[in-house]
Amino acid sequence: RRRYGEGWKDVTFFVELHNRLAGARDCDHLHDGPGFLGQHAAFTLTFERVLQLADSVCTVPYWDYTIESRAVDAAGIAAWRESVVFGDDWFGPF
Repeated sequence: RRRYGEGWKDVTFFVELHNRLAGARDCDHLHDGPGFLGQHAAFTLTFERVLQLADSVCTVPYWDYTIESRAVDAAGIAAWRESVVFGDDWFGPF
């Protein structure tokens, strides 16, 4: 915080936030239901703003999730996992 200011949050903040919102199997506020995309967008925006405290030109790549949404509408939820976003070219091999 001394180096980047009061808005700085370390990885512990993001891990704890994710676990608080998504840690309960019976009540996952982050992944279950229609809030999934909006909540992840807000989470990512917060992360990006924190990164920009360290380097103002740093950005998180934009993901147009409406592409996958159309595929899911047409073919079902399994189409989601077939997105190029989850391929080796984006995040490396799993």
